[in-house]
Amino acid sequence: MTQKEKQLLLKDLCARLPYRVIVQVKDWTTLDTELKTGHIRLLQDGVIELKPYLRSMSSMTKEEDNEWNGLNIDPLLEAVKERHTRIEDLMLRAKSQYKPIDWLNAHHFDYRGLIEKGLAIAVTEENNPYNE
Repeated sequence: MTQKEKQLLLKDLCARLPYRVIVQVKDWTTLDTELKTGHIRLLQDGVIELKPYLRSMSSMTKEEDNEWNGLNIDPLLEAVKERHTRIEDLMLRAKSQYKPIDWLNAHHFDYRGLIEKGLAIAVTEENNPYNE
């Protein structure tokens, strides 16, 4: 993992801490557990390797889509769902609208492309740790 990838992962994980995101921790064994602040420090220090379980934007259900649309968000942020632009660019243009980002984090969506970069594990029906 490059330093740039590590920084992206750390930034993403910190925003997800309040939302019970499940991570796969790799040290001597592979363990799935809820992300804690201690994991962030250990990842930062290079002691452990971890990947969050995230949902692709395309896995959004009809109910979630209705909820998403009901947020009355700026059209710029709607582009996150379509993945036409980077989230960082959107946040610069819509500084005060964090509600959509909180919603995406709470529903464990990968809006930064971590799955494509190999920094997160794609949630599927077979490996969904959130269906407990």
